[in-house]
Amino acid sequence: MPELLYDHIIVRYGELSTKGNNRKDFTRQLTQNIRKRLQDYEKLTFNTLHDGLFIKLNGEDVLSELVVVTKTVKGEEPDGSAAAEE
Repeated sequence: MPELLYDHIIVRYGELSTKGNNRKDFTRQLTQNIRKRLQDYEKLTFNTLHDGLFIKLNGEDVLSELVVVTKTVKGEEPDGSAAAEE
């Protein structure tokens, strides 16, 4: 059976609990934190979605790293008091 090759990943933020009307700020920070963690992969391109992030891989072999990053990145810095929901 041939190996599956992925050309993009969609990260969905799911249900986020935020206080006040700061969801937009929280998701913006979450997106920035994901981009920062993946900055060594220069070929990646990012497009923000309403409730997530579209990452085009452009030939980068980064799938295993993406799984780790998207499960562990925090939405707020520096105290990390809020995390992405799975």
